[in-house]
Parts: sequence; structure tokens; C-alpha cells
Amino acid sequence: MSPGVLMVQGAHGSTWGGAELPEVEGAGELLYKIDGVATTCPDAGDTGLDCYEPEFFYPRSAWSEKVYTAELTITQAMADASRGGVLYYFCHIHSKMSGKITIQNADGTAYTSSTSELALYEPTTISGVDGVCGTATIAEYAGGALKACDEAYLCGDIDTDFERCMQAVDCKMKTDMKDGTDPLPATPSEADYLVAFMQQMIPHHQNAVEQAKIALKFDLADIQAVEDMEDIVHSIINVQNFQIHQFRNYLGGIKDVVATAADTPSDPEAKTSNAVFAYSAPVAAVLFAGTAVALL
Repeated sequence: MSPGVLMVQGAHGSTWGGAELPEVEGAGELLYKIDGVATTCPDAGDTGLDCYEPEFFYPRSAWSEKVYTAELTITQAMADASRGGVLYYFCHIHSKMSGKITIQNADGTAYTSSTSELALYEPTTISGVDGVCGTATIAEYAGGALKACDEAYLCGDIDTDFERCMQAVDCKMKTDMKDGTDPLPATPSEADYLVAFMQQMIPHHQNAVEQAKIALKFDLADIQAVEDMEDIVHSIINVQNFQIHQFRNYLGGIKDVVATAADTPSDPEAKTSNAVFAYSAPVAAVLFAGTAVALL
């Protein structure tokens, strides 16, 4: 992305820790609603995002009882500022859960501006080992694969799919914690300690996220049978992915800040999206409705 990109919801740079890009945030442009009503907390501002977003850190059972929507009104100024008639949006919590909104004229033809559309990353393809495990990044670390570990991280024969998945995700964490942390200088400072901590925590948190996904894949019924356990497992995914974002933004261009597909929700379909909206005069369009994370 470049400084000319227009984000539907900003607070987002073109690199980790980079300066924020221009965003859609004015009154009458973007409005977040809960149960069909604009949010009214003290921090609502023009869009209501600061009332809307924190609820996704509530227990899943709490926010799943409500309907969350975001309404975008495409103005002429917004269309003109777009990249080739395209706006971009992303999730504050999960890396690589982003998409684009393509603006069309009232007759269905593509709206064009003086700039060109930007390319997004390629969507992650889930197959093989990750398809079995419910994960996204551990196939290289599974038995017989290039990066598989000789050391066993579970007791016993590790002869079930569940055990093989857990072995692979633990192997990945150990490898990434070792390879993704810069050596401390001869005379380290407190800032060096903080960098090392964050570089260690990124794979540690990714491990927790992937283990939570494995648990949901293999034992959802038992998880649901234990009071509050499903909330806990989903909270691990959401909260630790959000913390990974914070670590990467602090680290900026330092080693191990490349987002991976591990930092995504447990639903493999909820990763990338494209949306098309017609533009003539300013028109409000409901982008997403339901209980899933929409525009964050």
C-alpha cells in the first residue's frame, strides 16, 4: 500500500508501525451500529467505532447475542480519493483479514479515478495438514515435513491426528522463538529486553491461537459442555491475535514482524472479502450484518 490509499477504517500504516494512512472517518461517511442503532457511548465520535470495537473482546456468548453492522455512504470526494475506484478495509484484531470495496457507477459500470488499484496479498489456501488440524501455518512442521522436529512435545506415541497437530504447532513455536529473536547486544538496554520479550511472545501467542483452533476442530462438543469454556477458547484467539498486532507495530521493521495466516479467526472462510457498491449520489450501504467481526 502507499500513502495514497484510502482505508474504510484507518489507524493503519503501509508497514508495521508505519504512519497512519488516509481513512474514511468523517461524519456521514461511516457509521457503526449495534442492533440497528448508532452507538452512543462517550467515545462514539463521528463513526461510533470506539463503542463498537471493544465489544468484540467481550465473551463470545455476550456479543453473539447482538447484531453488528457498519454503514458506508460513498461520497463523490471519497470516490475521487479512492485507488482506481477501490477502498480498502481490514481487521484490527486478526492479520490478513482484509478486503476491498469496489465502487460502481449507477449504471453498473466501474467507477474509475486518476490512480490505479493496489494489489492485496494472496489469500491463504488451507489444505493438507492444516485442513486436518484446523490451523493455517503448521504443515511444514508436521511429521516428515522439512521443518519437523525430532524432539517429542507430547508423551506417548503421538499416533492420533490430534497429537500430530499439537506436536507440529509446538515444533513451530520452538523453531520460531529461536530463529525469530535477535541476539542481545553486549551491553543490552531495557529497550533491548522489551524487543526480545515481544519477539518471543509473537510465536508463543501464535501457538496459543493455533492450539485453540485445534481444540475447536477436534473437541468442540466437550468444549461446549464446559461452562464458559467456548468463550475462553475464542478469547484466546481474539485477544492474543490483537496483542500480536501490538507487538508487531512496536517492533516496526525489526525481525519477525511479517504477519502470517495464523493470526486469523478460527473460521477459515473469514479471511478476505470483496464487496461492490453502486455510486450515483451519496448512498448508505450496509456492508456486513450479523455477529461476525465486520469492519474493525
